Formats: sequence, C-alpha cells, structure tokens
Amino acid sequence: RDLKNSTLYFNLITYPTEIILYMMVLTDSKKTREIISHFQSKLKYKKSYITGIDIKNLGIEPGPIYKDILNKILIARLDGVVKSEKKERILLNELAYALNKKK
Repeated sequence: RDLKNSTLYFNLITYPTEIILYMMVLTDSKKTREIISHFQSKLKYKKSYITGIDIKNLGIEPGPIYKDILNKILIARLDGVVKSEKKERILLNELAYALNKKK
C-alpha cells in the first residue's frame, strides 16, 4: 500500500529499533522492507522546529491542545506539506488563529 509518511511514522514510532529491524528480517515482501527502511532512515528522527514554547508565546494556555498542534505540524512536515521552519511557523499561526476563532 501507498502510505503517507505520517501514517507510517505514527504506526512504527512506538516500537523499539530492534523490533522494527526484526520485522524487516521476518517479511518476505521487498516492498515492506523498503517501507520499513524508509521509516528507519528518513522518518524516525524527523522533528518539527516548533516547540511548546512557541505555542505558549502565542498566548495559548498549556494543555492537551499543545500535543494536537505539535502533531498537526509534525504530520505536515512528514508529508511534505511544510518544508521549512518558516512554513511551520505560518502553519502554527493558522492553527492558533483557528483556535481563537472557535472561542
């Protein structure tokens, strides 16, 4: 299957490296090995530039919303929707604006 990078990331990130490598050894599928290798080499250590401090600086009260915002930004980064710190900050501002609009 064609998986989005973010789907692959969130499906595998909780597993220890040893388990992921063991999955690669066990599979007979070349495609599955390629997908797991892609996660291990390109996605596993990808992080967002945005932190909770950036969210706090926008006046958003700390809470579970931070995780939601950070995950949305990470998903956008993993899937290539945003490719720079500047674009992440633009997305953060859009998400903050949408939150304030809901209030």
